[in-house]
Amino acid sequence: MRSSILSCAFIAFSAHTVHALNRRAPAHIAVTDNVLNLTTVPYAPHLLPPSSRHLLHRRDALSQAKRQFDPVASLDEPLVTLGGRIYMTDVTLGGQTYSLVIDTGSSDTWVVSSTFQCINPSTYSIIDTRYCGLASTYDPAKSSTWKSIPGYEFAVNYTGGEFLSGDLGTEVFGIGGISTGGSNGELQVRQTIGVVERGYWAGEGISSGLMGLAYPALVSGASRLKYQSVMFTLAKESPGPDIFSLAFNRPTPSNPSAGGQLAIGGIPNVSHDGNWVRVPIQPVAQDIYAYYSINIDGFDITTPPST
Repeated sequence: MRSSILSCAFIAFSAHTVHALNRRAPAHIAVTDNVLNLTTVPYAPHLLPPSSRHLLHRRDALSQAKRQFDPVASLDEPLVTLGGRIYMTDVTLGGQTYSLVIDTGSSDTWVVSSTFQCINPSTYSIIDTRYCGLASTYDPAKSSTWKSIPGYEFAVNYTGGEFLSGDLGTEVFGIGGISTGGSNGELQVRQTIGVVERGYWAGEGISSGLMGLAYPALVSGASRLKYQSVMFTLAKESPGPDIFSLAFNRPTPSNPSAGGQLAIGGIPNVSHDGNWVRVPIQPVAQDIYAYYSINIDGFDITTPPST
């Protein structure tokens, strides 16, 4: 790895406002063709991303506790994104295409097994797999490039209450749209992944797993196996600086699945206003990075013009 720190950039854009924007990146940030298209789940009232569901439960619990012991206590509560969206992209594993949810708050990359058992999170009994909302399955026995890692198991828990376990191994992981390596312009790397055999997942019925973009400190078995998370593996093998970026599109009623782009080695060639701010990522301990956390200096909220 050329650097122990992977940088990231976030861009929000809308195809309806490009007239006032430009496509020139500042000199220190390169525009790259190494991009993956994103799709997003259309809004549905019952869908909450794991982080929002966790905050909702935490908010309710805190509110009840405060009212029980102090009826006039201040009720400072975290905000909940009830309209949160899930973003997905297509990758290949062993040459087969799968749609994976992208997650900047975790590091493991996993795919659902063809023998997956969905577990009821309340009773821990086996239930119909459709209740876990996972789509196309992966069968390691049918992949000539799958290599299991003896003595290690995959296990992960999420703040939303989801829990998954299975096998840990390496597979040829490919992303399209990359100009070097692989076949048909696809960048291929050998990546450690989890193949989920059992657990509970609140899926949307489209994706087959998750692609964790965070630092390697959060991977399953990090203290023993110490493997790289997928974004660090891709950054090592792809040309350009150690940076990835997310450009989010604004879904509309006519195009509710518009997601945006995930770029590796720079920013995608999308319109932006040219205003860039660089802030340091905060470690969780001395020289230990896990999340893309930054310090916030303040907020500036401007009232939108009346129509």
